[in-house]
Amino acid sequence: MKYKNDQPLSTDRANEIDYTTWALPEGAIARLGRGDVNDIAFSPNMQYLAVATDIGIWFYALPSLTPIALWDTDNGHTGFVSFSPDSRWFASYSDNEETIKVWDINSGVCVAHMEDSYQPNNAKPIFSSDSQHLFNRTFQWCAQTGELLNETDLWHPHPNNAATDFTLSPDGSLVIGERFNPQNGHTEVVVWNVKTGEQIAVLSENIERHTLFCWNPCFSPCMHFLAASDAENTISVWELQNGTLVNTYTDFKDAKLYPYYLQNGELIIAAILPQKVQIWNVEKHEIIDQFKISNEYINRHIVRFSDDGTQLAVSIPNALTLWTKGKNNCHSLLRLNGHTDTAASLAFSGDGKTLATAYWNSNVILWDIVRQCAKRSNGEELPGTAHAVYLSANGRFIATGGDDKDVLWISEIEKTQPITELNGEWLGVRQSKAYSPDLNRLASADDDFNIHIWEYKTLDDGDQNPRKWDKHSTLTGHSSYIRGMAFSPDGKKLVSISAAISNKKSRDARMWDIDTNTQLAELALPTFKNPGNIYRRWDLSITFSPCGDLIAGGQWGEIVLWSAIDGETVMTIPQPKDSQRPITLRFSPCGNYLASGAWWQPGLKLVSIRLWEIASQKSIATFWSHTTDVQDLQFSPDGSILASAGHDGVIYLWDLTPHLQK
Repeated sequence: MKYKNDQPLSTDRANEIDYTTWALPEGAIARLGRGDVNDIAFSPNMQYLAVATDIGIWFYALPSLTPIALWDTDNGHTGFVSFSPDSRWFASYSDNEETIKVWDINSGVCVAHMEDSYQPNNAKPIFSSDSQHLFNRTFQWCAQTGELLNETDLWHPHPNNAATDFTLSPDGSLVIGERFNPQNGHTEVVVWNVKTGEQIAVLSENIERHTLFCWNPCFSPCMHFLAASDAENTISVWELQNGTLVNTYTDFKDAKLYPYYLQNGELIIAAILPQKVQIWNVEKHEIIDQFKISNEYINRHIVRFSDDGTQLAVSIPNALTLWTKGKNNCHSLLRLNGHTDTAASLAFSGDGKTLATAYWNSNVILWDIVRQCAKRSNGEELPGTAHAVYLSANGRFIATGGDDKDVLWISEIEKTQPITELNGEWLGVRQSKAYSPDLNRLASADDDFNIHIWEYKTLDDGDQNPRKWDKHSTLTGHSSYIRGMAFSPDGKKLVSISAAISNKKSRDARMWDIDTNTQLAELALPTFKNPGNIYRRWDLSITFSPCGDLIAGGQWGEIVLWSAIDGETVMTIPQPKDSQRPITLRFSPCGNYLASGAWWQPGLKLVSIRLWEIASQKSIATFWSHTTDVQDLQFSPDGSILASAGHDGVIYLWDLTPHLQK
């Protein structure tokens, strides 16, 4: 099969700023964000920077870092990318397709397409030094035709002794991998000849099995040495011919280290620290340069040097930084926002002109819907990562989040200080939560299957803080983990749905009266058929209709609607095979339609969003969009636009006017 992109690489596109409309799925009017980053590659001629993401491959012109193309958006997320040494060809690996493709850079045409369903982590395709061949840990192909030239079984070099975390040498001749040796209970780092499968050297022995020993290995230009970092913030250098450890460099405290050999054989490293990146000359043990980064989550980053070591790309959630070496210890920095990780929660402003989005590992972003760009508010830096975002009655956006100390904070987006912090292990920071529509009530589940209700009250006792959160009640009755909760429009009822990790425990859904602290009804859940993977039991979502008369719940294979009066089942909507996991549900403002977003399933390149007409129980529109799970859905206040947030890090805006009744 031949693939062709409609955007051949050209710096002429650097003047096009409306990249939000590039390669959109059918029915979408904009894409907000550029997708979570999986890999980065510099072209050897230093013209392009390729960024592999969960939605495809972005190309940026160097040195300006302006977007010029978006490739391969229809085939799931891209895991690895690499350029040929002559900068003529480009290789990509698609996780969802389990294929490697070779592209002609000038035309955007896929010239070779190879299946590889056993591609392990850290084994991206590498071109040979003459750009004619393509390697990975097992196969060698002709780069221009895809013809298989050689196969070496390095995946299982010995019975019951599989190797993992493969990395190829720059010329594709050697491969390094970690291998657990069951005979001595230790992890070994082994180097093989790719063509023959011959073991060249064992670089380490007597390493504890749980220790991540060999991180970010890199080969010297002469292919005689290999450098790697480890969990102890140490750089080790081995001589490959006999596997001898020749040097160890320490004292890089609290840093994640990325070694790199320059073309002259000099070893440098990028040291990633909280809020800072340092570039070191390893042998001289001196800092060459350093610069700031704006994110404290140092475990969520990708780091790549250019071939000549004069440029460094560092990707963290919501920011891609390009460092360029200058003269006399000077440098230039370019920062690109938009490559976010999971978009978890959405909220429209009352006028529908602003969309607030909470992300897993970055702060809330406010999107201008008319201009289709991000708006940076003064108080963008919230106390931690936001889990969810809401619109308050006064028109301000409220975010909730937490940290590893079981502290739940509530904050206005425009302010850096939280409104309040709720402490206590019972809070269950990572468990399900829900706000009433007026944001005056908060429900939080704990690890013991209880639901705690808090109220935001006005004080009349002269307290300097005119409002505060007070504990209202605790709801008990569930016997397993609570997977979803929702308040009724008037905030007086709460519905909750639970499921256990084990198949032996029950699943149940309950409706509560918050004012009286009593259970109103137990909602009937259909028989769970052919559960298969136990994680399917967790696919539970629940929400009230705008009028408060219906409750919609999603589980494996179907959407159920209950009466919000007595909890009786009103209807069941079976789900198509490609939408078996409707984990996200949202009623339209008029209450006549229901939008459902699915979880990714094996075999799918794109995940579906469906619009259901409730009266007829028919799917009136299907949007194939995100490359993985749909995390949240929100209608604009007038119901004309549907926003979807995905685990792939982007938001799509969908035009609903062709599908709704006039």
